[in-house]
Amino acid sequence: MDITIKLLKIDIPTDSGRRVNKIITVNSKHSIIKIRNNDTICLARAIVVGLAVQNSEKLPDSFRSNLTEDDLKQINKTRQSKSQINEGIISDNEKTYLIDGRKLQGVVAKALHRMCSIPIKETGNDFQDAKAFEEQLNIEIQVYNLESRHICKGKENHIKIYVLMYFKHRRIYLCQRRSPQGRI
Repeated sequence: MDITIKLLKIDIPTDSGRRVNKIITVNSKHSIIKIRNNDTICLARAIVVGLAVQNSEKLPDSFRSNLTEDDLKQINKTRQSKSQINEGIISDNEKTYLIDGRKLQGVVAKALHRMCSIPIKETGNDFQDAKAFEEQLNIEIQVYNLESRHICKGKENHIKIYVLMYFKHRRIYLCQRRSPQGRI
């Protein structure tokens, strides 16, 4: 039996005084976007928000020709102009709606689950699901667990999504607006 051990060295972010940056309270950080939802697709929502904020060129390509008629009906319901997400065009308003957590975010997150063949679980997603999203989307997802202070880092890629995970009654994901190497 072969055993492979992979060691990762993660640089802990420091500020200009070389002190380690600490996240004492998530609510006081302007660089963090809280994913507000009452379902179990927090991770997919965080990935969608991360793509909208950090990699806006990857987001339209990911959903081009991948939305179903039902997805498009949900997105276009009560809209005057029809969405062009399925054509690979996402408007500035749609990006804002994704970041703000409007209904569009949930529809696109569910579509992401379907596109990546990752089932929506009653208990939410885990690190294996993050790895599967990574592989399907060809991106790097770094998940930092605020309770255990552990970082789950996937394969190196120039397209990165930074996600914070903490537990308050249930698993909640947050998306960072920028790399943890900057001040947070």
